[in-house]
Amino acid sequence: MPTNQNSINLAGDILGDILIVDDETANLKLLEELLIREGYQVRPADLPQLAIDSALAQPPALILLDVRMPEMDGFEVCRRLKQDERTRDIPVIFVSALQDVQDKVRGFETGGIDFITKPFQEEEVLARVRTHLTLRNMQLNLEEMVAKRTAEAIERGERFRATFEQAAVGVAHVSPDGKFLRLNQKFCDIIGYTHEELIDLTFQDITHPDDLDTDLEYVRQVLEGEIENYSMDKRYYRKDGSIVWTNLTVSLVTATDDNPKYFVSVIKDITERKQAEQKILEYQQRLKALASQLTIAEETERRRIAADLHDHVGQTLALIRLQIASVRERISDPGQTEMLDEISESLRQTVQETRDLIYDLSPPQLNEIGLSAAILEWLEEHVEKRYEIKTECISNGPEQQLDENLRSILFRNTRELVINVIKHSHATQVKIRVLQDHNHMEILVKDNGIGFDAGAVSLSLNGESSFGLFSIKERMADMGGSLEIVSEPGQGTKAIINVPVDKKKD
Repeated sequence: MPTNQNSINLAGDILGDILIVDDETANLKLLEELLIREGYQVRPADLPQLAIDSALAQPPALILLDVRMPEMDGFEVCRRLKQDERTRDIPVIFVSALQDVQDKVRGFETGGIDFITKPFQEEEVLARVRTHLTLRNMQLNLEEMVAKRTAEAIERGERFRATFEQAAVGVAHVSPDGKFLRLNQKFCDIIGYTHEELIDLTFQDITHPDDLDTDLEYVRQVLEGEIENYSMDKRYYRKDGSIVWTNLTVSLVTATDDNPKYFVSVIKDITERKQAEQKILEYQQRLKALASQLTIAEETERRRIAADLHDHVGQTLALIRLQIASVRERISDPGQTEMLDEISESLRQTVQETRDLIYDLSPPQLNEIGLSAAILEWLEEHVEKRYEIKTECISNGPEQQLDENLRSILFRNTRELVINVIKHSHATQVKIRVLQDHNHMEILVKDNGIGFDAGAVSLSLNGESSFGLFSIKERMADMGGSLEIVSEPGQGTKAIINVPVDKKKD
């Protein structure tokens, strides 16, 4: 692994050489100071071509790339970097004030892996940088490990083949009742017994009990002619009591009268592969935990911003409208009253837009009235009053206390599903069912719209609708849940959210 790309300090933090590309000096300086303070090596670049030249000359571990720049936008910079073998695998995070879904889709299509929206939060920047450097570091480590193990396996195979035929794998002839008849040295080496010791044993004697029944069932099927051969991953007990993982392949040799003579058993030591698989599983679990933490952090920040907008901005705007109304009552000049009316109307629209933004983030009353009630309130206020769509939201019983992060995520996902219905389904009716028990919740969003062939459409990044569904699916996966889409042309669509729930900890 190149030392100029990634390293790990004593605290376990992933450090790296990060290229920051932004034509705005203030943004460039802010990101540079933030990352340097966290211990990262930083290369700033204020021109697109300068950034490309710098990356090609010395590939960084990660690139933070602004979208809107003179001469060449960030999408084109990313496209050119992904075309060069030297920079193709460098993770690129776009930093942009753009909110349009199509722009984000374009960013992913050019090779970007993530977006950070301006104005950004320091915690978000650090979390995303850390996550993607961690992913890249794991990828490089796995590639190095695979290359090393492959080289070692090739070397061993060549060495053993030079001294003994079939030394690369273990081979044994085994009688139908399980006794070892003939073995090569490689087999003995893998199992950890001498040839003489194994001749006095059966394969049943050294097979791990959890694998024995499966092995014996395969033997029965071969002897009865149901199958010709079989292969399985199997554990043996070595002479020293340790366990060795092998890949076992078995076929039957028969006499001229078709009576069984012996089995040919070929084994390959796959202990290292099993250990690598376990490490990969552990890495996946760590990444899932990181993703979940990032989702929770995002929801926490959304609630904070929504609360600030509700408690401060919204209240201030409402107070200003009251003050304008009070002043208007004391003014008789028609021109002045007309101007005050226009200002009041603009404030009214701003208040409504602020309320919409609060609902988009996380409505503060969600924790006060509960998930089902909040969904119903939003449907009545923001759907039925604005669109000719009949709505319904029912629950199967009293709502249990949910973790506030999960409650916010479920509300936002349900809201996004309904907005998706409004934009794309041409539906006249939307029904929502909130079903729950002590440890599980299901939210069903059903419409009577035009529907589509769900079997032919995956939750990929194809279009605004699919991108929204993909985001919901990923968000649910981070929380251990799922999103299922059921639809047929002309039959409407059902979106089903399933998620495990824990009671809110007081």
